Amino acid sequence: MGKQQVWTITDDMTGKPVDEAVTHEVELTLILTKQGDGGPETTGRFWPLVYSPETYAALEKALTPFLKNVPPRPANAPKTDSSSGDTRGKSGPNPRTVHIRDWWRGMTRAQLGTLKLPEPKDHGRIPAEVAAAYDVVKPEGHIAS
Repeated sequence: MGKQQVWTITDDMTGKPVDEAVTHEVELTLILTKQGDGGPETTGRFWPLVYSPETYAALEKALTPFLKNVPPRPANAPKTDSSSGDTRGKSGPNPRTVHIRDWWRGMTRAQLGTLKLPEPKDHGRIPAEVAAAYDVVKPEGHIAS
């Protein structure tokens, strides 16, 4: 007997199911840099969000006054340290990579075998099949690519 898992994609604002073909994936990152006694201190939060076209349009409309005078940064542009213009990525590890590795480490041998995934590693590149399985399973706190 075969088993089939069905995943329902829901709008993160309304909680209502949406058609995967018409969703908008938004990565919202808020970074606050303030001057402290030991120099600049940066804190940040990251949210991967999935919205229906209606919710996305409402978000875009709400953000327009805040973004109208800010030129957009191309998606492939390197992130910079705002205080020095340094592009070496001092913000630490990629949140998605950390989340995938934690999810991967938390799997039992049976789960790894079922999904045909290799044993977890603490360093190095995450295998493509592990990232693909993560995107299919979409565990709690899933961070979209």
